[in-house]
Amino acid sequence: MSPGEDSAEVSCPYCGESSTVDLEAGSHEEAFVMDCPVCCRPWRVRARAIGRRRDRKRTVIEERS
Repeated sequence: MSPGEDSAEVSCPYCGESSTVDLEAGSHEEAFVMDCPVCCRPWRVRARAIGRRRDRKRTVIEERS
C-alpha cells in the first residue's frame, strides 16, 4: 500500500491510468464503484485489511464494473 496508511494506489482496469483512493480508517473490508478520471468508465475497487491493527496490510483489487 502506498502513499498513506488509509489510501491506496490503484489502476483503471480499462485504460491503466493510476490514481489514489482513500480507504476507511479501521475498516476491515470495503467495496465501492468509481469512475476513471481519464476514460470515465466505472470500475469496482475492493479492499480487505489483513492482520492486527498495528501491522495491518491491505489487499486492493480493481475490476471492471
